[in-house]
Amino acid sequence: MNSIPTDQTALLANAQRVGRLGAWSLDLITGQLIWSDAVHELFGIRPDDFPGTFHFFRKLIFPEDLAAYDTAHSQVSPSKPYFEVEYRTSCPDERVIFVYERGKAEFDLTGNLISRSGMLMDITEQHEAREKLAANATLLRIAGKAARLGGWTIELPGRVLTWSDENCAIHDVPPGYKPTLAEGLDCYPPECREQVVRYVENCARDGTPYDFELPKITLKGRRIWVRSIGEAVRDADGKIIRLQGAFQDITDRKKAQESLQLLSSAVEQSKESILITDARLDFPGPAIIFANPAFTRMTGYTAVEVIGKTPRILQGPRTDREMMQRLRDTLKVGEVFQGETYNYRKDGSEFLLEWQIAPIRNSSGELTHFVAIQRDITLRKRLEAQLFQSQKLETVGKLAGGIAHEFNGIMTIVIGHVEMILNDLPATDPLRENASEIYKAANRVAALTRQLLAYGRKQILQPQLLDLNTVITNMEGVIRHFVGGKSELRVLMMPNLKSVKADAGKIEQVIMNLVMNAVDSLSGGGRVTIETANVSLAEDSLDQVPELNPGHYVTLSITDNGAGISEKAKAHLFEPFFTTKQIGKGTGMGLASSHGIIRQSGGHIAVTSKLGEGSTFKIFLPQVEAAPEMN
Repeated sequence: MNSIPTDQTALLANAQRVGRLGAWSLDLITGQLIWSDAVHELFGIRPDDFPGTFHFFRKLIFPEDLAAYDTAHSQVSPSKPYFEVEYRTSCPDERVIFVYERGKAEFDLTGNLISRSGMLMDITEQHEAREKLAANATLLRIAGKAARLGGWTIELPGRVLTWSDENCAIHDVPPGYKPTLAEGLDCYPPECREQVVRYVENCARDGTPYDFELPKITLKGRRIWVRSIGEAVRDADGKIIRLQGAFQDITDRKKAQESLQLLSSAVEQSKESILITDARLDFPGPAIIFANPAFTRMTGYTAVEVIGKTPRILQGPRTDREMMQRLRDTLKVGEVFQGETYNYRKDGSEFLLEWQIAPIRNSSGELTHFVAIQRDITLRKRLEAQLFQSQKLETVGKLAGGIAHEFNGIMTIVIGHVEMILNDLPATDPLRENASEIYKAANRVAALTRQLLAYGRKQILQPQLLDLNTVITNMEGVIRHFVGGKSELRVLMMPNLKSVKADAGKIEQVIMNLVMNAVDSLSGGGRVTIETANVSLAEDSLDQVPELNPGHYVTLSITDNGAGISEKAKAHLFEPFFTTKQIGKGTGMGLASSHGIIRQSGGHIAVTSKLGEGSTFKIFLPQVEAAPEMN
């Protein structure tokens, strides 16, 4: 067998110590097999009990693994002398161990195979824990096809750097390459070199071992990550004569960690609530194992409060039980579920939740977890309902306005002809009373038609610059008389109120309509408050009034502390002929015509109310930067 150079022998020994590897050498001419002490320890065979033959070693290998072993050894050639293989062995002490073997074949000048040598590594624990250690890329590589582990030494005091063949492969250089110490340090990025030099200097000076992970740049320019382990070797007098260690290529593991960190950061910063549970579907259901900050913002529960509990903690009286059953049925078959229902925050408040739940499977296809993306859609649903109501009122208004316009023309003709009949009939004519009743009825129809025209925004307005404070001041006496002695009237007018442009008479009509409704809701006494203000609506403050554009407005609010309005009634308040009053107590056109007048003036009426707590009707009219015309 060719002799191994002294420096390579030392290098191999150092790699065995640092990497806990066993070395072997087989002379194919003599049949002599030599093991290092580490190999003897690996198989539990004392050197005195080892016959030193390859036949003895083959008997240790599992019969099922011999084919793979022989194939790996037979495929070597002068151009491809390296080989590697994994196999199981039976030790004399009845232990079964998994071995990773990597070696090199030697050929003479004529190409005949004369020897093999290499290293053995006990990978039993790594092999058995491969599934559990999937996240640890370094151990996976060691237990897998190739342990990217390379040895190195620095001889002192000359500081001669030597790399093993595997270390050369890690750094993209040919086997046997001998870099200078400067080249070895240059493989680290500039920002890391000072740190590496400090580790090496401390180890060379006082023997401090080190173990760190840093990026490196190979001599081909490829960026990798390595784990570097180093220690000092002393002579018999305790003097440090050499540094030795190993590099491990952990690039794959680092990339996985970076991807995991990126994913974790995205989940943590997501505006969408993300909940991860286990896959248990039997009662009480899956347990929460992760909740991101958005979940806390949405529900009020911190992650600590919900970990280990089930999402049932969010359910309440209005949670759709049928939908929850469909959710469980869908998840049982491993399909994605989408739905929405009412859930409840930590403080008990209700919100409408939309969520999508997807199953997570492992590499074997086994269902392990569920991930839920959740959204609070309460505001969105409210805005959709408001938009639908606005569009409905717009459509009804156009229809009512068109009909009223045509009907107004017809009633004008009717009233005109009745007036001519009345003028022609003597006062004693018995038909005069019938004609008078027709005349009265026609005028009532005409008044109703004008209200429909107001609702449909087809009436003719006479807009002028107004100060709403002045309008209210001029009406205050009439309003107080109408409110009466049993109820209290409060008038809160903002000083320096901006002007608006509207028809004064129509605005007075709207105010009286709203005051009348407020008084009617008090039923025996209460309080009516009229208030004006200047407001500015920004883009992000239009949630409650989506019908308006951002800008500056004057508001006029009429508030009562009466019976309030139900949600069902609020959805129809501004529709023509809708009323909650008794038959004969109202036409159902007061709020409808008021809505049309304000809309035709470029504004909007918003309503807030709760049963038993009263109501507020707030009129928004665009501000006008000019002095009012009305005094």
